[in-house]
Order: sequence, then C-alpha cells, then structure tokens
Amino acid sequence: MIKVFLDTNVLVDYLAEREKFFADVLLIVSLAIDKKIKLYVASMSFATASYLMEKHYKNDASTIKLTIAKFLKYANVTVVNRLTIEESITSLIPQLSA
Repeated sequence: MIKVFLDTNVLVDYLAEREKFFADVLLIVSLAIDKKIKLYVASMSFATASYLMEKHYKNDASTIKLTIAKFLKYANVTVVNRLTIEESITSLIPQLSA
C-alpha cells in the first residue's frame, strides 16, 4: 500500500477547508478513507494546524478538536524524537533536490 505523508500546509488545507486547495487534498483523504493509501502526518503538524485554525481561520477550540478527531480516524501520526532525527541523518536514502 502506498504511504503518503501530508505536510503541515496540506493538513491545514484539509482541516481549515482552504478554498483554493481543499478539493485536491479531499481527493487524497478520500483515498485514505477507502483504504487505498495510508496517510501519515507529523505530530507537530497538529499543533501548528490548531494554532492556524484558531488565529487565522477563527475556529473555536471545540471545533478544532472535533475536526482533528475525525481526521485521526484515517490518518497515522508520526512521532519525531531524537532517535528519528539521528536515523534520518545517517539514512542512505538520497535527498530530493528542488
């Protein structure tokens, strides 16, 4: 199964339903709901998304919590800790260039 990592911006696109990007990310999330892909999001992305949803999109805390709770039903949360960073530094996987 294909694993898809959503960065913070894409997470915010989905959770805040940002008009310009929502249709695209909805397609990705729909694939996860249908179990055609596995979604992954970094744990820190939820803190950033929550902040942005409250400050820039004027969502209240209970709406933010409910939205994230629904999303977590079909997404996996990655944990980044010291070991994760050390492993990435020594990884043999080549970095993508822009």
